[in-house]
Amino acid sequence: SATIKQEIDYSPIQFLEIFGTKDIDGRKSYIDDDLTEERVCRRIPKVIYPQMAKNQANQWIYVVNEVEYTQAVVAEICEKEGKSCAYLDRNLPPGMYSRCRQKYSYKRLLALHPTEKRTYSDKFKFPSCCACYVKSNDILGRSLKAGRRRH
Repeated sequence: SATIKQEIDYSPIQFLEIFGTKDIDGRKSYIDDDLTEERVCRRIPKVIYPQMAKNQANQWIYVVNEVEYTQAVVAEICEKEGKSCAYLDRNLPPGMYSRCRQKYSYKRLLALHPTEKRTYSDKFKFPSCCACYVKSNDILGRSLKAGRRRH
């Protein structure tokens, strides 16, 4: 942290806004599921302290994460992305199937500018949740639709 302060121009106000209060505790569980319910897409919840991350421009950027200045991201990673959603495929109409898909969101973090010796705020992409999608099988879906038109 002393290196960042000495080598890089940073705004104390910017640091205070981001690091002033710690909203995320890495030791706390962020699993808020009701134990009587089960998800159709299993996921792995994680608290990530990124050292580098991809920004909206798809560039790998160093993220400020020191002992004194930590930035955490709560993430959900699909356990079985691309696999069927639990319980659904047996109960869907013919020609329909389900898939678990990873979703992403952007989080604003303090980073080191790639060309200048300063910090700046940027948005970075992280896995946010695992969602279940239902879709029709294209070949079967088209033949079913075509068959309906003939009647």
